[in-house]
Amino acid sequence: MPRSLTAADRTALIKFATSLPKGDEGRRAILAGLAKTAKRDWDNTGKGKLDKSHPFSLMRLGTDFSEDETVVEYAAQELMKRKSSSVAAVAKYTAKRLSGGVNAFIGGGHQEVEIDPRLLEQALWEYLSDFLKDQIKQFRPGMEAMALQATANLYKLTPQDTKTLAAKASI
Repeated sequence: MPRSLTAADRTALIKFATSLPKGDEGRRAILAGLAKTAKRDWDNTGKGKLDKSHPFSLMRLGTDFSEDETVVEYAAQELMKRKSSSVAAVAKYTAKRLSGGVNAFIGGGHQEVEIDPRLLEQALWEYLSDFLKDQIKQFRPGMEAMALQATANLYKLTPQDTKTLAAKASI
């Protein structure tokens, strides 16, 4: 029966893995194994959150941060600031800007942040769709088009993205 890893064992493995070159099969295997052994507390959406009592609770080993709520919110704010940029372009820009470094707000400042633009774009569409559905609840019945236009104006969506949002939100 395999014994459980102590905090010292995990620390030693993490230090060893980080000393290996990026992309090395041994590094990947170690980090994947550590990710599998990390205690997970699954919420009702099926997305994993690390157990807060675990000594490495701030570390998300073997995953990227494309669907992290901080990253998605940052992308949504970028969408608001731009004049006429598509959701895909903002996801790509955000991924490029936030990937490749350590960030105190994403991952607890303990590891390098990696963001997949395609996954971030999907998460951003989900965010916008949820926002639109909340807006529709605030309007009278039959005013869905007005709620859609208000959301499109707030996030400065292109006409094509506005149509895509309407389809994703089933309006």
